[in-house]
Amino acid sequence: MKVYMNKWAAIIGLHECGFTEDFVFLGKNVLWVQQKILLLKKDIQLLEYHCFDSASGNKMHIFGLISKCFYSKGILIVHQKNHERKNIPLVDKDLIRITKIQMADSYGGVL
Repeated sequence: MKVYMNKWAAIIGLHECGFTEDFVFLGKNVLWVQQKILLLKKDIQLLEYHCFDSASGNKMHIFGLISKCFYSKGILIVHQKNHERKNIPLVDKDLIRITKIQMADSYGGVL
């Protein structure tokens, strides 16, 4: 997984890797915007994860997802204010695995 220096580079890089669709959270489910299809958490797989901090302390989480049943790849972006401590519904074993891979790539080692 590639390491990006800023959120714009991450979004452009994901688009260049075929993540062309848009996904948004709708409750605890994910809405595929272009097709107007509601996907359950079990219907998607997390392939990439990138997190960026802003100067104000807010975070932007950028997920590269694939829809298992439609085989479409896309991006889901979550903005998290510094005072919010809400859990992101995709944070599970996949995110932990992806984050470990990303950190290993960043530092050249294995966690």
